[in-house]
Amino acid sequence: MNSAKKRHTRIRVFVEILLFASLPALADLAMGGEVLYRAYYSAPYALVFPLLAIFYSFFPAFLGAMLSWAEGAALGYWYCMNDGLNIFDYLPPESLHTLAGGLILALLASFVRNRLLVNQKHYIERYKAAVHRLVKLEKRIKILERVHQVLENRVSSQKDSITLLHDRVKKLASLNLDEALTTLLDTIALFTGMEIGEIWRLDNEQNQLVPAAVYGWPREERQ
Repeated sequence: MNSAKKRHTRIRVFVEILLFASLPALADLAMGGEVLYRAYYSAPYALVFPLLAIFYSFFPAFLGAMLSWAEGAALGYWYCMNDGLNIFDYLPPESLHTLAGGLILALLASFVRNRLLVNQKHYIERYKAAVHRLVKLEKRIKILERVHQVLENRVSSQKDSITLLHDRVKKLASLNLDEALTTLLDTIALFTGMEIGEIWRLDNEQNQLVPAAVYGWPREERQ
């Protein structure tokens, strides 16, 4: 899938460069070489290189410029052949200066483009790192929120438990011994999760231990 996409991209870039590089020659053919004459003849061809260097890497832009220059040279030679002129008489030295200026502009454009791409890559990497840190921070915040909620629930339940314990302790003062021991077992079971418990006391008459309060035992097993 990626290889097919890359191949499609290369074909698209090749077609774009080919069409753009051929624009000066097509305009020259349409105008018959009259407007783009002599000193200004090479100007459109010279601009191809820097313009391509802005949008594409240096090597494809250079190939496009070479194609454009070759087309311009072929058309200039054709005009000279039709008019019976020498190519150096038809094109003054200033046209070569224009091509040299286009080359310098292309190098400058390529340098600026490369610097922009490097900076863009740098900022993209920084953005990705910032997003990654933000995602990790959000995960930590969610974990802390859950921990905070758990702690709040525990504190709230402890407050309720303390209130309940206080009420039970106050209630013990108004109960007789058996009721107080039963309430004590119920309170212990409530706070500890005890399933079965007993409190024994010494029976002076029988001179043995007897259950004073029982919690969790089936009624038939208490006998």
